[in-house]
Amino acid sequence: MRMEQFGNRMDFFKKTTDEAPEECISRAVNDPTPFSRLDLQLWEVGRARNQNHWALRPFMEDPYFRCYYIAEGRGKLRTLDGSFPLEPGGLYLIPANYLFAYELDGPPPAHYWLHFSSELLDKLPGCREPAGTPADVSEEMERLLELASAPVTPAAAQEMDLLMRRLLAPLLLKVTENWNGEFHSGAFADSIDYIKRNFRHDIAIPELAARAGTDRDSFSRGFRQAVGMSPKSYLIQTRINHARMLLLRTGMTAREIAREVGYHDEFFFYRLFRKRVGMTPTGYRELNNALR
Repeated sequence: MRMEQFGNRMDFFKKTTDEAPEECISRAVNDPTPFSRLDLQLWEVGRARNQNHWALRPFMEDPYFRCYYIAEGRGKLRTLDGSFPLEPGGLYLIPANYLFAYELDGPPPAHYWLHFSSELLDKLPGCREPAGTPADVSEEMERLLELASAPVTPAAAQEMDLLMRRLLAPLLLKVTENWNGEFHSGAFADSIDYIKRNFRHDIAIPELAARAGTDRDSFSRGFRQAVGMSPKSYLIQTRINHARMLLLRTGMTAREIAREVGYHDEFFFYRLFRKRVGMTPTGYRELNNALR
């Protein structure tokens, strides 16, 4: 079920809070009702059997988190470092922007799937690699599918949100087992937030450095050490990730998307997208539509 079919349903899933993101997730992890304050935004939910196209997926990454519940059968995620098994009765979390392909030794597993985004989880160190834990969430998945297939109401949207949190709680408890309370890129959180809010506009490195109260070279060096890439590369990645999201969730043309993410030269955007993603914007949309 694709989220664009729900109209403005996404608005019901947005959480507002006066807390800083770090305070929000820290309190959520230790809350009696776990993760109740996380900014979970549902993209899609579905149930699949015998998806033979699993074997056709190349190494690629997606701009959203994936959650799988394996009902029957087995499979593997093929990663750059090896493989990650998918076992029946297992609940699995695949991070956003994680490079993987599928690997099958037999028929594709029957499974439920959930695609969602969360800026807070994206900052959590434990959410950088696939994770899995035994859990029986088939009833929750079935109910979520039922709600997603019906006309939206505020009450239904609230129930869907609660179901998502209940579904993800075992996984999030798993990935926070050894969490020390620190987040990725904490020292540059303001700069990252500024880039995410203003990526559609021209952003100069000296501007970011001035906002951080330091010189360009010191800022660039510290940013690379904390984030793993230069400020310019992070800006490009943010734009490309947003472009991928628009390709998957809207009917906008590649030309319209190029302008939406800050590139007035559509051909430069095409070349940059292909270099970063490994295929053209149109090819990316067609492949993902085929893999659903």
